[in-house]
Formats: sequence, C-alpha cells, structure tokens
Amino acid sequence: MENCFDMWWDLATTEYQSRMNWKYYGDEIMAAMEVENDSPINPVQSDKFQVRYERLQREEQRVLDVMLEILVKILALNEGRCEQFALHGLGHLIHPQKAAVVQKFIDDNRNNFDEDGIAWLEQCRDGTVM
Repeated sequence: MENCFDMWWDLATTEYQSRMNWKYYGDEIMAAMEVENDSPINPVQSDKFQVRYERLQREEQRVLDVMLEILVKILALNEGRCEQFALHGLGHLIHPQKAAVVQKFIDDNRNNFDEDGIAWLEQCRDGTVM
C-alpha cells in the first residue's frame, strides 16, 4: 500500500506533463526518435522536449497549480510518510514555485536529515528524483 501512495503523485504529474509534452512537441519528438533511434538518450526524456510551465495555456497551468497546492497541503500534515510522498511528487512536478517550496522544507528541517536524506531532498527540489 505504501508504494501506491509514494508513486501516486509520481504517476499523476508525469502522466499529465507527458501529455503536455506530446501536445506541444509531438512532431519534434517523433522526428528526434527517428533520427536518434540508435542513441542511448531517449529524446522523449530530453530537456529539449520538457514542457515549460510558461508555455502552457492558463487552464493547463491551473492543473499544475492545483497539484502544487495539494502537495503543499500534504507536506504540511507534518507526518513522515506524508512528507516523503509529497516531496517525491514535488520532485516530479514541473512548476516555477516547486523549488522554493522544497528549499523551504530543507531549510526548516535540515537537522532532521542525514547527508543522504539532504541529497534526496535536493533531488526533489531540482527535479532529478527517481
């Protein structure tokens, strides 16, 4: 059951953002896949094809805004597992305020984490979390 909660926001954010990538970059992604099909780099995951919040239509931005709002509320529950799940989701969310939210959490809770924990939090902040 824990894995379900841990991966829920990973799946929700990734699926939505992937749909936006295809909406805005679909033709370019397909062309890159044909050109780079022997490349070890997957063009679908390339930064070149990463959806940009600023490029989205207002209603598309609003979906990401609501995801951020919910994840911030979950983070504020001040319960270890909920914090972990929210931080993991934030790590996958593409939103201009995400890094500031996670950095504030790091600043407020630095003493509660060891070096590996801080490294994981920084990955959530930087969007490189797995």
